[in-house]
Amino acid sequence: MDVTYWYRIVLGFIPTPVIEAPILIGLALFALTWLSRGPWVTLPGDAHRRLLLTRIGIWGSLSIVAVATTVGLVAAFAGYDPTGVAGWWRRPAPVIAAALAIGVAALLLAREPLPAPGERAITPRRHWWSFAPKGQLWLAIGSAVLLTLTSVWQGFTTTLLPTGAQMIGRPTSDGGTLITSVAPEDRILPDGPFVDNPSGGGWLNNGVTLAVLAILFAILITALAQDANRPIPARSSAPGIRESREATAKILVALALGGTIITLGMLWMFVGYLGGWQVTVEASNDSAPGLPQDELGLISLTPDFAGFAGIFRFGGWFLQGIGVALLLRLAVDIWRTNRRRDAQDSERAHEDPTTSSPTAAEAAR
Repeated sequence: MDVTYWYRIVLGFIPTPVIEAPILIGLALFALTWLSRGPWVTLPGDAHRRLLLTRIGIWGSLSIVAVATTVGLVAAFAGYDPTGVAGWWRRPAPVIAAALAIGVAALLLAREPLPAPGERAITPRRHWWSFAPKGQLWLAIGSAVLLTLTSVWQGFTTTLLPTGAQMIGRPTSDGGTLITSVAPEDRILPDGPFVDNPSGGGWLNNGVTLAVLAILFAILITALAQDANRPIPARSSAPGIRESREATAKILVALALGGTIITLGMLWMFVGYLGGWQVTVEASNDSAPGLPQDELGLISLTPDFAGFAGIFRFGGWFLQGIGVALLLRLAVDIWRTNRRRDAQDSERAHEDPTTSSPTAAEAAR
């Protein structure tokens, strides 16, 4: 018996919805991240900023993971929703959590005391991306672009169902029929251009995701610009200021990246499920009168993108795991780095440091 045999045995005891939830693959990828044991983030030497970033990074990361895990399990166990609109709040939930975490961080950073106007260094105005890690920032932007394109694509898949329309394969309370009429009372939403069809696509489901994504990046850009141009004392240490701002930007971008990747994975996984649906009906003179004789018999219907739906399904599952693993590693690394910094501060407390460093005003030139 090989390893795959025991692998299948173990997975056989785990319900499929749990396997497909983001937390399981996230924990597996999180374990693999320790092949690189070096810290992924650093914290500044300033004790106040370090404590603030520690709280933001740990609680922000864990909050996004908790939200993603909860909505992932809800979606996995909820089953088919005949209204087709259950996804409007579940898919963007990780992005909402990331936006809230970054927004709270921006408010806390704004409350830090500022130097008096006459004691501030003269520094050039920085772009909002000046201290952000370029690699992570481009990954976040790329994930947002993919999420936007997929949401727009799925938004255009909607079709407003007219009263009396017929759907194929709609489950019903009496056991289900292959072709049923949509009763007026089943249209729980008012008529209009934003009403979805029961496929779960459409603008109601995906429009919320686009709006929340725009809010997330607006908050992120505002927070980064605010910290990049924060007034600093004229005699502050230039390396210390840069270290503080780079650490802050890296944590904020990582939170945005994690939330965006998880939501992108959730949407891709839904698209994969949607593309894998196949409905087979038997057309006869009784059930479909008026059809030509050569069109009677078994008819199979699949979405246009059924051929590559599996890529979306498993790619989305993997992306969710990457986002969860990234956030878990971020939280653990921040905790480890903070402990190491505290230990270093305790050692320095017994010494009398006299080393000098260039001022912020000198570095700005």
